[in-house]
Amino acid sequence: FRSEREGKPFGMRRVGLGFHTDGEDKIRPNAGSFLHAHKVPPEGGDTMWADMYQAWDTLPAERKRKIMGKRARFSRVDMHHIHYPLEPAYTEEQIRDRPDVWHPIARRHPKSGRTALYMGRWAVDIEGMPKDEGRALIQELQAHSQKPEFIYRHSWRVGDAMLDRKS
Repeated sequence: FRSEREGKPFGMRRVGLGFHTDGEDKIRPNAGSFLHAHKVPPEGGDTMWADMYQAWDTLPAERKRKIMGKRARFSRVDMHHIHYPLEPAYTEEQIRDRPDVWHPIARRHPKSGRTALYMGRWAVDIEGMPKDEGRALIQELQAHSQKPEFIYRHSWRVGDAMLDRKS
């Protein structure tokens, strides 16, 4: 989100572009995200969510077997130049503040018992797989999870509020 304050730009460019899970790059991912529209642009600004339970449910059984029990490495450092090509490279301090994290690709909800695909844009590789094979599988899972039938698109109005609860 980028806006102006006192005539000067503030916020980050390109934030939120591309499908992601808020906090996927943290050691302990966010439990959820809350969005509340105070101001809405005259055009654009829609938010889309992917149903990762449905994405998991519709994966072929052999794909589920291949990834069940495996973790993906999520790395802001490795993917920064891809998602933010116009931004400067991370400083040494930023690299220290953004350690890579590993999360299960198939996440089971502790209360409902449902499994969801956990695959965002910061995923880099998959444990126990050669890098090229893991990266190809990540791209396949990302494409699968973004199929139109899994997507909800919200066109914001002032006052709207959305809660995306992950656990």
